[in-house]
Amino acid sequence: MKISTTTDKARFFTVCGLVLMPVLMSACKDKQKCDEAVQTTRQALTVDDTALARQWRDRSFKMCGDKAQLATLDKEILAKEDEAVTRAQAAAKKARDLAQSKVDEINRLWLGIDKLDAFQHEGKKLEKDKVEAEIKNAYSEGKRALREVDDAYQQELQQYNAGEYKLRLKMLAMKAASKTSK
Repeated sequence: MKISTTTDKARFFTVCGLVLMPVLMSACKDKQKCDEAVQTTRQALTVDDTALARQWRDRSFKMCGDKAQLATLDKEILAKEDEAVTRAQAAAKKARDLAQSKVDEINRLWLGIDKLDAFQHEGKKLEKDKVEAEIKNAYSEGKRALREVDDAYQQELQQYNAGEYKLRLKMLAMKAASKTSK
């Protein structure tokens, strides 16, 4: 087919335009759906659901033609994810610091037991009942202190406190046995 006249050329471009129009129109983005996707993305960010925000961002990419708007949306998502990481790190540090302060508190309790005159009993009669009551009291105080600790540290600290308790009872029994055998 040879196009020779201006009219034929006009007709050709008109036909091509009519044929290509639906294809080109389907490539156009839907402004209403774009706005809806962007709004939903931002709503997900307000409730700190970055996974959902990313899903809606992908939908926004399909619906929106404005690359600047999508770039802004990406920055908002990244900022929210960074904020969430920072909060999680701060919470983990706070939990670690609290656990360490409780370890220090429990250590002070057990060191206090070790320093009891009745437990040392250098040249004195061993007051086994008194020392045993103090050991049980220190163990109970240690258990109470652990109530505030995050679950991630609680079991380990409970085992530590129980181990110190058993150690002191064993030491007391050994000291009592050594006094009676002399």
